[in-house]
Amino acid sequence: DIVKDSPNIKWFKGDEEIPLEPKDKYEILKDGKHLTLLVKNASSDDVGDYAVEIETKRYQAKLTLGEREAEILKPLEDAEVYEKESVTFETEISEEDIPGEWKLKGETLRPSPTCEMKAKGNKR
Repeated sequence: DIVKDSPNIKWFKGDEEIPLEPKDKYEILKDGKHLTLLVKNASSDDVGDYAVEIETKRYQAKLTLGEREAEILKPLEDAEVYEKESVTFETEISEEDIPGEWKLKGETLRPSPTCEMKAKGNKR
């Protein structure tokens, strides 16, 4: 909250000033004495130090990004094949943009001539 009616206010990400006009990434809001910096659609590019400068005083905060967890909407199903046959395992998760990883006996699988991994939407 601010006390003075129209002080000189500037917002920063690191040392770079954030423009006062609304943009795709940031929006600066003022409701009476309450100031807000809205960071839209936060991503890893937005992590860092933010500050508001009011007159000659600077107030800082740090933005970090937590990990989202996906829910499994369609669990894996057991499969039985004969040696040298191919098998496909498929799952569906709640978040399209979380990559996930496949494991076999605790080891992370990597794409290879015998192992193909695909992701389309929320299907893996």
